[in-house]
Amino acid sequence: MAEVVGSGDDGVFYRARVSAADRLKDEAEKSLAKGHSASARELYLRASVFYCASYHPLYGTPVDPRLLAAFRKQVDMLDKAFALGTAAIEPLLIPFEVTPLPAYLIPAEGLKVSHISP
Repeated sequence: MAEVVGSGDDGVFYRARVSAADRLKDEAEKSLAKGHSASARELYLRASVFYCASYHPLYGTPVDPRLLAAFRKQVDMLDKAFALGTAAIEPLLIPFEVTPLPAYLIPAEGLKVSHISP
């Protein structure tokens, strides 16, 4: 990754991370197609991390559309990974002023959550 980015700008960093994430996503889908759900889950989680890392240098105003695209891919990879796990992880929105914050409820091992109160 360091060789690819070198002393490049934020765009080079972004493209390198997204490219790596895309490759991990493809590997995850191939693993899942072969019935290797544990491997697919780990690859989806890794892809999510790479998408997340890709947009950190892009923070600022106005919001860079690449940031939003990578964030959406990051969440998609998390959702796919969580769906392959054994815990009942639930996405939710936390009310905050005018913009709800996305979050996940990850219950403690052995605890079943049947209702979420705001």
